[in-house]
Amino acid sequence: MNQDNQQHESINQNTIIDDKPESNPLKKYFLYAMVGGLILSAVISIISVLVGQFNEFAFKSIVTTLSIVVHSLLALSFVSGKYKHKSTQDNLLVNILFTVTVASFLTSILSLWNVITGSIIGHLFALYLYSFIAAGLCRNLINIESDDSTTKKLANASVVITVFLYLLLMPTVFSNEFYKLPELYWRSIAATSILLGTTSVITAVLNRLYINKHSEPKNKK
Repeated sequence: MNQDNQQHESINQNTIIDDKPESNPLKKYFLYAMVGGLILSAVISIISVLVGQFNEFAFKSIVTTLSIVVHSLLALSFVSGKYKHKSTQDNLLVNILFTVTVASFLTSILSLWNVITGSIIGHLFALYLYSFIAAGLCRNLINIESDDSTTKKLANASVVITVFLYLLLMPTVFSNEFYKLPELYWRSIAATSILLGTTSVITAVLNRLYINKHSEPKNKK
């Protein structure tokens, strides 16, 4: 009995260790830089408002502050997030989400201060948006708690459909005349979106049923 208890405790300790979020110096330093930039931008904005010279520079400083706040919250939302089952795929998707957030932040600042101009800005933000949604959805799907084989197969199928839809949307990102794309292309996007929505919702429902079913004994106790 003592040996079994010791083995059980060692397994629990290993599980707790595995659940700890992995530290990434690059992410940590980026967040520190964001906080420093937020403080600096906020000070400039406050001084501009108090002095009363609300010019273009002051306006851009305030918008820069808002951009830092939004992107900092986005980064923290998934960097600090922790799923029960850590995996290589989850870490990869977190890195993708983090990279997209950094790229979006840099693009917003460079476009705000007129370092980059033109239609490329819209193309980049469309790419970031599609990438963020796709990576976020895939991350939720691969981290379902259900051990049911049917649910896992549906989740994997939804991930494949998500990647396919993401690639299917790329012509709309890099084309200035995407509205001229053939009707069959738009029908394909609509059909794929419906299929993805259906499989994702079924996966979420089955996963919730699984969670409720396996939490009942604990509640009864």
